[in-house]
Amino acid sequence: MVFGLMCSSASLIACGDDDGSADEGQTSEDASVPSKAGRGGSSVERSGTGGAQDAGRSGAGGAGTGGAGARSAGTGGAGTGADIGMRVVAGDIAAVLNTVNTGEIELGKLALGHSSTTLARDYAQTMINEHSAAEERQSALFRSLNVAATDNALRGQLQQEARRTTMTLQGLAPGAFDQAYASSQVDMHGSVLRLIDETLLPSAEQAELRRELMLTRAEVQRHLTLAMTLIATLQFAADIDAGTDDAGVN
Repeated sequence: MVFGLMCSSASLIACGDDDGSADEGQTSEDASVPSKAGRGGSSVERSGTGGAQDAGRSGAGGAGTGGAGARSAGTGGAGTGADIGMRVVAGDIAAVLNTVNTGEIELGKLALGHSSTTLARDYAQTMINEHSAAEERQSALFRSLNVAATDNALRGQLQQEARRTTMTLQGLAPGAFDQAYASSQVDMHGSVLRLIDETLLPSAEQAELRRELMLTRAEVQRHLTLAMTLIATLQFAADIDAGTDDAGVN
């Protein structure tokens, strides 16, 4: 998921060995991945991989401190209520990836209509462009593998979380929207990283699918880094504006 922000992208995380398995030695960028969600009632068989990669909590929380109400919108990020660690099949993976892409595209469109800053709009447009490209690429892959997306509990949970985030963002005043949108992006992309590491990659059997998941993971990590940078940049601009106002009063 290359962005129009006023900063350079962080280097991508190397997260697999030659067979595509997830590297348990994640770099510090993965500290933004939120804590494990509660287990939901899923009909899909669980695997023993749910405890892998218990990431640190400091990154996303620190980045999300700017702007009142920002974290409240972020708590509905995609995957935060999902049953991470279950065992899924290729059709489930197709459905999950499609749901993630669709949710990001729709939130990007919402941000284009509600954002009050060029930085947030540029980020939103990048989300639309890159998730649309990912959706097209992944659809072609699943057609070549003769895999059809299957409805499943995990997909339903992701859709519910995306709807909750959308409703929260829609209710915000223009001045609060940008920070809240950026914060929700940190939560959502962090959750998707854990979903890839703990559910999708351990479940993927085809080599082509594993390669796609590794590529998707790198894109999600890049989007997460840029969302965190967006929060910091918006907060910096807000602090400058507040200082200017104070100077004018004095």
